[in-house]
Formats: sequence, C-alpha cells, structure tokens
Amino acid sequence: MAGGLLEPSEQLESLLLTFDPVTTDIEQMAALAVEYGSYSVLISMFVRAKGDYTTPLYRLLQVLRQEDHSGASNQKAAQILLAYMKDCLSGVTSIEGPIPEEKLPQLKRDVVDFLFTRAPEQGLAQRYPHLGLFFRYDSSQLLDTLNVTLTDFSSSSPWATTQERKTKPSLGAVRSLMGKVTAGVG
Repeated sequence: MAGGLLEPSEQLESLLLTFDPVTTDIEQMAALAVEYGSYSVLISMFVRAKGDYTTPLYRLLQVLRQEDHSGASNQKAAQILLAYMKDCLSGVTSIEGPIPEEKLPQLKRDVVDFLFTRAPEQGLAQRYPHLGLFFRYDSSQLLDTLNVTLTDFSSSSPWATTQERKTKPSLGAVRSLMGKVTAGVG
C-alpha cells in the first residue's frame, strides 16, 4: 500500500472477495486470481463455493511449476501454499476459519499425500518432486509444515489407523510414518 492507496492486485483481491462464489463462475475467478497473484482469493473461492480444500493445492502447484520452468520465482505463491497446507494440517485455515471435523481426517491425508507424492526412482528431489519444489522456495516454512504433520497425535491425524481414529491415537502412527519416510529415502 503506497500513500494510502491499494495496489491493483490488492484492489482486485478486495473486489473478488465480495463476489458470492456459489453464484460466480469459479473458473473465471480462478483465472483472474492467478493472473493477478491473488492466491488467497483462489483458495477462498474453492473453500467457500464447494467446500473443496484440495483443488487449491493443485492449482497453486501449477502456478509454481509454470514459473519454475520459465526460470521466474513465485515466492508469494509458494509461501501462501505452504501456509495453507500448514493451516489444513492444523485444522483451521486463516482464510475461512475452522475446517469441519468430518472433513479433517481425509483432508490431512490428502495434504500429506500431496506433499509426499512419489515419482519414479531418481534423485531424492526428483523422487519427491513436491517436497523438492517447496524446499527450493522456502525450506524453513516447509519444515514448519512437516513439523505439524509429524507431531499430529490427534484422532484426525493422517497417520492414525481406522482403529486409532475410533479409540485414541498412539505413537504407532508416528513409527509407521517414520518407517515410510526412511524406506523412501534409502
């Protein structure tokens, strides 16, 4: 904000947030949000209109990949995406508030699956391409996000088994995760 005036992207973001996403063409709004770097609006639209927490992950990943291949950096998109993933894993998004309890276990698993997406056996960064991409953009924020994942002992934890979700969580879930991670690294 310079001299009390909003930047054009901030003006667009303010305007887009006033639209009712249920009655608006989401694809057009998403294209505008990406074009002007209003990534929080992109997330908000899918969450408010459809209760869809995972589509924003893939849409912002597309932004990062396009700019990564062109040699440009999009630190803003990476930071917003990492913060959004951390919020999802914590059970609340700063954009739309608490995530409904019934959606939380699956959302956490979806975010973890997204982060730990595997590619054919290659170098470590290529084997886990999403982790490698986020590591290049903001390793500190990526580690914060992973910390939330690895220290989640709740019944909605992505590591909890069906039985653990019915009863109480245990350290077995973390041991299971560590086994998966170390098996993938070796």
